[in-house]
Amino acid sequence: MTQSYFEIAGHVLESVVETPIARPAQTNIVKDMKRRYGVPASVTKQAARAAKEKTGADPIRLSAVPGRARRAKWAYLTAATLAMADGPLPFGDIAAIAVLTAYGTYEVVEAVGDIKAGTGY
Repeated sequence: MTQSYFEIAGHVLESVVETPIARPAQTNIVKDMKRRYGVPASVTKQAARAAKEKTGADPIRLSAVPGRARRAKWAYLTAATLAMADGPLPFGDIAAIAVLTAYGTYEVVEAVGDIKAGTGY
């Protein structure tokens, strides 16, 4: 938890931000299997190839989708925050919205592509 105090027009304002205790779950299945269970990357990749041959679904590619969704959410929220926090001239708003929205859209398109390719469609 982070606490900050600000004085604005003679009033003291307290700002409290809760920080997450646990890290988000790993979205790379190869790294996750190695970290959690000690399975070498080559074994995980070999098992993923076998699963893809058997089912047509690529677990490694599908495991990247949540990370892409998180990055897209971050880009959209950052663009909105920068647009709201910018001054009266809209130049920063335009740059933030254009660049970060383009990046967020890229991540969404790639996530959909990963889902299509990962499921075999």
